[in-house]
Amino acid sequence: MLFACVSGYVSKRLRVVCLFECLLFFRQMASLSVDTLSVEELPFRQQRLPEGSKRVPVGILGGTGLVGRVLARYLSNHPYFSCGPIIGSSRSVGQSFEQIWEEKEKALAAHYGDELWTPDFDFPEELKGITVASLDDLLESDVKYAISAIAPRHGFLEDKLIAQGITVASISPYKRQENILCVLEANHEALAESLAQKVAELQQIANGPVPGIMVKSPNCVCCGTTVVLRALADAFGGSLGDVSVTTMQSLSGRGDAMYPAELVVGNVYPLGGAEEPTEALIGEELKAVLGDRIANVSVKAYRVSVQRGHLVDVRVKTKKAVNDTEEVYAALEAFQPLAKAKSGSTALPTIPSVPICVNRDGGCPRPKSHHVGHLKDGLSVTVGNVQINDGVFDITLSLVVDNLAKGAYAAAVQLLEFTYDQTTRCEQASNK
Repeated sequence: MLFACVSGYVSKRLRVVCLFECLLFFRQMASLSVDTLSVEELPFRQQRLPEGSKRVPVGILGGTGLVGRVLARYLSNHPYFSCGPIIGSSRSVGQSFEQIWEEKEKALAAHYGDELWTPDFDFPEELKGITVASLDDLLESDVKYAISAIAPRHGFLEDKLIAQGITVASISPYKRQENILCVLEANHEALAESLAQKVAELQQIANGPVPGIMVKSPNCVCCGTTVVLRALADAFGGSLGDVSVTTMQSLSGRGDAMYPAELVVGNVYPLGGAEEPTEALIGEELKAVLGDRIANVSVKAYRVSVQRGHLVDVRVKTKKAVNDTEEVYAALEAFQPLAKAKSGSTALPTIPSVPICVNRDGGCPRPKSHHVGHLKDGLSVTVGNVQINDGVFDITLSLVVDNLAKGAYAAAVQLLEFTYDQTTRCEQASNK
């Protein structure tokens, strides 16, 4: 149970000892240095629990939406998490999850056309027979972790989970401005500091319920773009100057909320001035994640006639001279911010062994072709089309991020793994 060391089930003295050790650990994490970790050292399928141990159930808020569906499939094969209650709207409670999955995929294909949208009917065997649950079902269970992909108008449900002691990793825009936004490869230090502060606050709770913790991921474009910008900042002077970002975002980024077909099928739809405040959010959240590692940010955003994968044009000014394109490619390939802590490895199976895949071929990367990355799992960001010194910017490049994996469900899973790993250390300290 998360923060069992501060619950009413253990002594106050034990809580203080445990929280003190956690606080020290979180502060160490904020300034850790890392080595290289090979694929062999951290393969997803080999990170299994000891025999006889139970996987940790994770509830899904917004579980019948597009992101929730692919998240449920991912959790069904996670090494130590499992798919817990799948929470949907009141209309869907009690219905077959598989039936809802198939109906929604058919609706997307019918709306956008079979040539553009290929339905995802790869329903996992592990989830067959599951019905959609209600929020009360989750609150009445023993589940202590949840991932939220809920629409912001229903974001208050996240508050209910937190109040009941459930830790939530959220990709919802709800209350993003009130929480530390984190992309682990870009600013894990900030999350570690935030957790240290929250642990200190929980230390003051002597009696009564202990709330859960909220961790927030930014929008899908930022989940990929911040990783590349952090790599460039580290390699070329510690921070960057002005940044220009132009996005060509796929239709799946809209989820099941479908655009009118005439706007996007065989067309390009500018998002500036549209109902979605996409451009403003991207700019704000790039700054929120990277802080003073970037200066001014300019953003233009478009929806394009692609099912999955966002293509992002990035242009930056650097503080250090850039000599050739190969220097940029090499810096991106060498970027390993979470490879392995010198103080000991951490259980982060959803963090890719190669966070940035580079593609030096002409005409690359392309969203449909390259969103899955070299490892075919959608967890890495693919970068290509690098040029230098165009007369305005020092580096220009193109990147592709899988908006459903790295840009959504996997970003939340990564944050939950990071939080779970560190709070588990707390529980282990309490048992010494």
